Amino acid sequence: MTSKELIKYLQNPQSISQADIYDVEQLYEQYPYCSSMAILYLKALADREDLKFNNKLKKIALSVYSRERLHDIIYLKPEVKHQEISQTTGYRLEDIPANENTNLFKGQSLIDKFIESNPKIGPISSMSDSPKNEPILEEEDISESIFTESLAKIYIRQKQYDKAKRIFEKLNLKFPEKNRYFADQIEKIDKLITNN
Repeated sequence: MTSKELIKYLQNPQSISQADIYDVEQLYEQYPYCSSMAILYLKALADREDLKFNNKLKKIALSVYSRERLHDIIYLKPEVKHQEISQTTGYRLEDIPANENTNLFKGQSLIDKFIESNPKIGPISSMSDSPKNEPILEEEDISESIFTESLAKIYIRQKQYDKAKRIFEKLNLKFPEKNRYFADQIEKIDKLITNN
């Protein structure tokens, strides 16, 4: 569809023939957030009493600026002018280029240039420079404030029983009300150490 045809349809939505509804639908599908396209498509469906009208009305009514204006355009005023559609959508008809060879929307050339250049994101540099399996923090650097039961359980799953036992001992001193629970956990860790 050319920009001249689009302007003609916006100026006179009743001029959309049954064959043209497909073109308007394609424009609406391509630019679903353009209210002018949505209203034009909905108006064409309403004029033809198309079965898709009710479903599309529910969807489009959520995205237009004023539902009252949408209602007026669809139902009450068959002689709706393009100024009323542009007032409803916030777009002016003058913003659409008039010659047929230009794109319908302002940023289209930038988007086309980006797609043509086909930019690629390069792979992340290999990790061979960084040493592997070295601890990030020394044990002395670890604050006791991060010692939790969850951390101790992680150490148990990793079979680092000494670290888990040390955490439970610190927690035992920090929370004396859970003395019995921590003592049981330390006893279980001692059994795991002797069994392995």
